[in-house]
Amino acid sequence: MIRRTAFDFPLAIFLASAVLGLWTAYDQDAAWAKFWPIVIGVAAFYAVAWMPERVGQVDPLQVIFAALPAIIGGYFLLTNDWREPGNATRWLYERVPQIAEAFPALSGYRLHANTLSGFMAVFIPLQIAAFFSSAAARLRPLRAALGLIAVGFSLVMLVLGRSQGAVWALALTSAGWLLHLVYARVNRRWAWPMALVTLAAPLVIGAALFGERLLEWRGDRTDVWQNSFALASDYPFTGLGLDNFVMPYSTYVLLVHVEHTYHAHNLYLDLWLNQGLPGLIAFVMMLLVAFTRRNTASQWRTAALAAVTVLALHGIVDDALYGYHGGKLAALMFMPFGLLARPEARFAEDSRAAQAGRLRLTILVFAGAAAVVASVVMAVLPATRAAFYRNLGALAQTKAELSAYRMHREGNLQDGMRLRPDVNLQPAMDDYLAALAENPWDAGANRRLAQIELTFRRYDQAHDRLLKAYASAPYHRATRQLLGESYAIRGEVAEAVRLWRTLDVSQGQLMIRMWWYALFTQQEERARWIERAMAALEQ
Repeated sequence: MIRRTAFDFPLAIFLASAVLGLWTAYDQDAAWAKFWPIVIGVAAFYAVAWMPERVGQVDPLQVIFAALPAIIGGYFLLTNDWREPGNATRWLYERVPQIAEAFPALSGYRLHANTLSGFMAVFIPLQIAAFFSSAAARLRPLRAALGLIAVGFSLVMLVLGRSQGAVWALALTSAGWLLHLVYARVNRRWAWPMALVTLAAPLVIGAALFGERLLEWRGDRTDVWQNSFALASDYPFTGLGLDNFVMPYSTYVLLVHVEHTYHAHNLYLDLWLNQGLPGLIAFVMMLLVAFTRRNTASQWRTAALAAVTVLALHGIVDDALYGYHGGKLAALMFMPFGLLARPEARFAEDSRAAQAGRLRLTILVFAGAAAVVASVVMAVLPATRAAFYRNLGALAQTKAELSAYRMHREGNLQDGMRLRPDVNLQPAMDDYLAALAENPWDAGANRRLAQIELTFRRYDQAHDRLLKAYASAPYHRATRQLLGESYAIRGEVAEAVRLWRTLDVSQGQLMIRMWWYALFTQQEERARWIERAMAALEQ
């Protein structure tokens, strides 16, 4: 029987944002490959939400969530290449070389180790519920032993992937639930707030004392987050398209000509970049519904909430299911929400619950009205209109440049694409100029337009725009590198070095620019100025 669920509205927005991601994508093949797992994921949500409790003598949900982690873990063992130097599981091969003989790498789709850990962290609570929930209370010794073996295997797979973010997310979720059980004996109503305060207090203190060291410890990840946020600010409303992150990140942030980073390593940033603000808002709405809805099936509520909590926490530091492998495992992230959409089978909703539901509906109506009013107010602001035009210009530029760009052609430089007669950048430039007419200090429009103008040798205009972009958003690494380049080719080496010292240019960015001026545009004098700045930077 088809029933409405509390997640229908955010899921509809999520699907619509996926369609938006198809429209914005410059690489349509990659976008379609990510679109279908999202559609399958929504279908999986409703399959779980509407699945009958019994098919004969079997509970199909218990079978699915008991077996799925074992299937994924077994598949990983059979297809993983233990000898691969860059593999996160090579540490085990170095200690136990025999594992490569016990589990030879069969041909097939290979899971990333971070995906394995992230999946296990989310689905271990569901696997525990499948074996040991109240509905399965009459456990036979054989079933209990099988459950312990299965959960133990999943924990081994969680550790094998060596994703510390996944382990911490599961550990924090488990600690929070245990604290809730303790406080519930004293005051059930305030158990969750007390548990959250108890758990959050040492975390906040620890972050205050050691947060800087932790950020330095994973500086590569924080750089990706900051750069991904800067990239998203160029496409604030629409994102840049489904699974279209890699080359825009290289071209417009790192300023390199090859693939470098494949996703933002943050679920929320990836949603924003892939499906725009509508996709991010829809997912946040799903989380809010998950944590506020109460009339759900008691057998799965605790485990499903734990799974969603792990997904939300781990999403802050990585994106195991939506980001890796082009989002081909995105379908799995919807299944815990499907469990929370199942109706309460044993208890009718009483008057207090009905009253609470009406209160939530009233709050949602007022919140929606406030959002509409805020949107109208924002729409009339010049900065908002500038951001809209910047978004359109960034999409037009990305499609014009990267749709035709192929590595190992055009001298391996995107600048070569900009000079091709069949690449029309005028629509993008018109949009940037429209953005600057609304807000002359718009950082993204100034930087993007200056990048084009550098290619077309409009050096003075580009320099003025980069000065404005730097004044508005000095955190953007591409702005600092391009402004440093502009200073260098003007002979102001000291200013160029000052800016470049704040950057990681280990991917050869400066050498690429020297090649561009020397080999592709025959501007030997400007190339020599960049070479001098590079030499000064190394001192």
